Amino acid sequence: MTISTPFGKPTRPATDLSIARAYTLTIWGIALGILIFAGGVVVWALAIGNAQLFKDGVDWVYDVALYGIAAIVFGRDGRAERLAALGIGAVMAVAGLHTLYDLWDKIVCPRPI
Repeated sequence: MTISTPFGKPTRPATDLSIARAYTLTIWGIALGILIFAGGVVVWALAIGNAQLFKDGVDWVYDVALYGIAAIVFGRDGRAERLAALGIGAVMAVAGLHTLYDLWDKIVCPRPI
């Protein structure tokens, strides 16, 4: 399979693989970057004793999970994509339940946002 460039020149088939590899590495890089950032936020929150900042740092775990699933599944078959959809649904369900718990906690024990 060849891909035409904007100038009509076909590219080499190996380019497709290198683009896919670059995309996968980029997604893993984003996930790792978010994980490092969130880890720093959590460590800082623990150091200064800020519970709200700690919660915000821990909330980044959902983004890391979603980017990780995307990186693992990219380029795989339909079965892997269906399993990933279940995994993404599970991550979103946990995040939604976590949000509902946080809302309930704010109603029961009001605090500044």
